[in-house]
Amino acid sequence: MKFTEQLFVEKLNAKSRSHWQLKTAEKLLKQKWFNINEIAERLDFTDASHFNRIFKKYNGKSPSAF
Repeated sequence: MKFTEQLFVEKLNAKSRSHWQLKTAEKLLKQKWFNINEIAERLDFTDASHFNRIFKKYNGKSPSAF
């Protein structure tokens, strides 16, 4: 595999993982079984503030407002 192809695949996989994390977070927030800190931890975000920033960037509102 060429270097540029490998980079593309790595970026695609990272983007797919982030998308999966955020879609899963939406489902968990709707169910209200877990608080924001627990969701951030379960989905391997660095911490809750990082999760809040990424979630708001993706959805246009914070997890607590979702």
